[in-house]
Amino acid sequence: MKTNLPRQGRIVGWLKMQGATLGDLADHLGVSVGHTSKICNSETAPTSIREKMESYRAPTGERIPVELLPIGKDRKRGPEKGWLDRLKAQAAVGQSMSA
Repeated sequence: MKTNLPRQGRIVGWLKMQGATLGDLADHLGVSVGHTSKICNSETAPTSIREKMESYRAPTGERIPVELLPIGKDRKRGPEKGWLDRLKAQAAVGQSMSA
């Protein structure tokens, strides 16, 4: 059955049907309820969080259906190495051309 509910709504609905809450999932993930809510709304989540979500068992013993989970994807945080040096080099080239 296809639904237009956001991912979090589908996960929370599934949890409720299994006798669990978003707080239970947050405890399992080791993060706050607010962060769990953000993760549930995202299209992607860090692979470590995705694996923990996959391993969660509701009180009924069921696991969260894979189609409800965000895609596991790790991303590098912050600017790439050497960005400041490249910026300084570009500025130096620009100054030498205008002189």
